[in-house]
Amino acid sequence: MQIQKPQILNRIKISCENCGNEFEVYNCRKDTAKFCSHKCFRIYRKEKKLYPYNKPPVLIFCKKCGGEFKVSKYRRDIAKFCSYNCSGNFRKGKTYEEICGKVRKEKTYIELYGKTKAEEIKEKMSNSHKGKPAWNDLGFKLKCKFCKEEFKSAPSNKRIFCSKKCFDNFQRSDKEYRKESTERMKKIRPTINMKGKNNPQYGKIGELASNWQGGLSFEPYNKSFNNKFKRVIRKRDNQICMLCGIHREKLSQALDVHHINYDKLMSIPQNCISLCRKCNTGVNGNRSHWTKFFQSLLAERYGYQYSDSGEIILEVKNEN
Repeated sequence: MQIQKPQILNRIKISCENCGNEFEVYNCRKDTAKFCSHKCFRIYRKEKKLYPYNKPPVLIFCKKCGGEFKVSKYRRDIAKFCSYNCSGNFRKGKTYEEICGKVRKEKTYIELYGKTKAEEIKEKMSNSHKGKPAWNDLGFKLKCKFCKEEFKSAPSNKRIFCSKKCFDNFQRSDKEYRKESTERMKKIRPTINMKGKNNPQYGKIGELASNWQGGLSFEPYNKSFNNKFKRVIRKRDNQICMLCGIHREKLSQALDVHHINYDKLMSIPQNCISLCRKCNTGVNGNRSHWTKFFQSLLAERYGYQYSDSGEIILEVKNEN
């Protein structure tokens, strides 16, 4: 029984609404695709004055000079001034309440302590900052240990070099520094030969390993679905994708082993087949069709038996 492969990636040709050129699209997009490129879509939208070109600018009056200026529709309630000059001139010499029309919640020093005490507080604050560098200007000059050039930095940083480049060059040139650093690291992290048989975990695989967690690394597959099993399936199928027929030598990676009935816990030769990565991703849809297709293919080639409902029939051999 041969089952035809479903045609799910058919392409059709349609004409662009802007330039009239024909272009290919998938069959599922024949009703939605209208343009061959984003460029054609933008030109068409601009000519027809579609969104966002269907929203003309709004004319409003400047709060300072009274002149008209254009703004977009969504800024008509926010914009108040036609330029930065009008905004600055309007705010000059005015209080917060006069500009915003709101009462300031925080009180000033004059309101809290009075005029005389507020001036004393301001003088103390200015005197405390006199002679010190500003927050954005580091006035402390230091000398680089390697290039001997001056650079600015706060003493709290404890910097010796002006840049990382100087630090790297100093490490390469100074042999004594390298010896000191290696000895320092040996004290902190002593070197122990843990290679080969000196390693206590040498030769301990599976359940004997100290970090064994009951085979969780195999999930969602079972323990039998390992590299040895995959090699057996690929060798049985002669290192060829059973759907498109491409050989392993023409691929950049090994063939995938696909579960025919999509049950990842049933890893037996009757339920597995070799596929390339492209075909393996393509058979994720229309699963009932692909199970029948692959089961009929394996039944013809290897003589495996399957029921009409798709269940695997295993032969039990008696040794007696």
